[in-house]
Amino acid sequence: RLPHDTPIKHSPQQFGLQAVAAEPAWSLPVQKVGAATGFTRSYVAQPEMSWLERVDDLLIRYDDVFTVANTNAEVPSAAPLSNSWGKWSRCRQFARIGDSGSLIADPQGRPVGMVVAVNDKFVLAHRISSVLSCFNARIRCKS
Repeated sequence: RLPHDTPIKHSPQQFGLQAVAAEPAWSLPVQKVGAATGFTRSYVAQPEMSWLERVDDLLIRYDDVFTVANTNAEVPSAAPLSNSWGKWSRCRQFARIGDSGSLIADPQGRPVGMVVAVNDKFVLAHRISSVLSCFNARIRCKS
């Protein structure tokens, strides 16, 4: 068993990343590999929302975002060799500070979003379609 905070190294092939994006939906299972928490999985808690956050004297508004449940997440009991969910163990969080920018994907490896912020209950994520549109980019995967 790996403790929840042990980073697990994965290649894009092991993650099963696909070039076709998916949209967040209620209770959609999701997974990510983050710098702080490694490979974890959870589910979409709120598929569409706006979020207001106060940082010092500044009020920041996030539009077209979604949340992932940050409690009762899971980590693999052993590093998977494919995108199979396999055996998993409970951990405290899907993401922590240091995981911002991590790609969130569905179980088929289709990108869903990107981690933006975390708190004890939720992970705030931008839809991958919005991120790609902002940078006039597209997803490409090597075969």
